[in-house]
Amino acid sequence: MSCAKTPIDDTAWPQFTRPALFQHVILKYCVPPKAPATYITALQRLNVTVLNKLVLNNLPANTNITRASLADLPSHVTSLELKATASSLQLEFDTLDGLEQLRVLDLCRVRPGRLPPHLKKLRLFYSNMRTLPSPLNDLESLFVHDGAQVDVPPLATLSKLQVLNLAVPLQVVPPLSQTLVNVTMTMFEVRSPVPFTHSDCAHVQQLTIEYWWMAQVPAGWVAACPVLHTLKLHLQKNLTELAKGMLNGTTELRVLYINACPLKTLPVDLFEYSPNLKEANLSGNKLLYLPK
Repeated sequence: MSCAKTPIDDTAWPQFTRPALFQHVILKYCVPPKAPATYITALQRLNVTVLNKLVLNNLPANTNITRASLADLPSHVTSLELKATASSLQLEFDTLDGLEQLRVLDLCRVRPGRLPPHLKKLRLFYSNMRTLPSPLNDLESLFVHDGAQVDVPPLATLSKLQVLNLAVPLQVVPPLSQTLVNVTMTMFEVRSPVPFTHSDCAHVQQLTIEYWWMAQVPAGWVAACPVLHTLKLHLQKNLTELAKGMLNGTTELRVLYINACPLKTLPVDLFEYSPNLKEANLSGNKLLYLPK
């Protein structure tokens, strides 16, 4: 439903003749209706009920979403997505207060104030934030993609975090939570990575590294990751050397991707440490030969 030409609370909108129930409702270019109306009451007037997820897409510049705009979001609506058009929108500090039912929050070019208390999944895409919002205590999945430096909180304190996707220009790898299972780190400005510690990756099963600045990968880099089964190195444009013993300790590794890098050679022992390896993708390199 697009409000590009007609506001959401305009009486020109046609109504369903009987109740229409939708799992997801997507509203484009829809600024909040005039008080005391809300997004939910405007939809109810059209005989529309949101069952699970409300998406406010292409929010125009200077849109003012207040706590009142979302206060009557039904308890069964557990997922909310807000996407601004071009420039970032700043929510008021208490805009998301009262939405204790929310488990999934997806923000694109939108800076939140205080977060709902029981979020399981948070996605921040170009929200232009220097620090991450709070609280994050119940978080199980965190995605942060931003072109600016972001002060990542101590992830080790997030005792329920299982999935982490960081795409930010960090210069060091932050201490990770011991509960993490799936980790993706992109755009890090790390030139000389050091081996992961057991506290960082004791339970990590999948590790993906993309667009780092590193020129080499050290020996025993993931040796402290005992259950790692998938390792992917993508688009490492400065990577010219993999140290001998790089995969030391990866006895559970099943999938290895090292692709789109300028590598010409590989360590002779690359495949010696992973007896369970089933798939290796070395495409997009400049390899002169493969280790036997």
